[in-house]
Amino acid sequence: MTDKPLGKQLGWHLLGSTCLLATPWLRLRQDQLLLGQESTTYEYLQQPAAVFIVPVMADGTVVLIRQYRYPVDQWCLEVPAGGLHDHPDAYNPNVSQTVLAAVARKELAEEIGGTCRELLYQGCFYPTTSRSDERSHVFLALGVTLEQPQALENGELIERVLLNAAEAMHLASSAQMPDAKSALALLWCAAELKARGLL
Repeated sequence: MTDKPLGKQLGWHLLGSTCLLATPWLRLRQDQLLLGQESTTYEYLQQPAAVFIVPVMADGTVVLIRQYRYPVDQWCLEVPAGGLHDHPDAYNPNVSQTVLAAVARKELAEEIGGTCRELLYQGCFYPTTSRSDERSHVFLALGVTLEQPQALENGELIERVLLNAAEAMHLASSAQMPDAKSALALLWCAAELKARGLL
């Protein structure tokens, strides 16, 4: 029994696994392991894949959001984002880019009332490798228009913030955007924006 083939090769022998807590947004998993002659447990979060979208209008304006985040009790400057928690492929490590792109378009519509002409996949990162298996997928949305009202979920307090691309990148690269996922998503899009003359 294993879902960590590399771990097994490296001597992390999985003896059993228990789900300590399950919600629509996460699972807390506890694995019983044998490492050499010693048994131990490892607890970590299993989380649905997430998408982070950097929305850029035709004139180079970046659409960020200012969102209240309950765990830290702060308003945070972020890019629009969302998880696949309500999708059948939520925990699939090989979820298709088609599914991810559909979720990205949905989050754009809901969080900023936006649509885009072009959606470019930038890559995937792991935000907390020691405590979570979450995969964060980054998209650059180009030709964004804001023609719809936001469709926010219960508990979402979100304001749109429009900045030119240089200002947004400065915030991401100078420790003025504490949401690390959003900062990284912005920085990953810089090269493409420069290549298109938008930065």
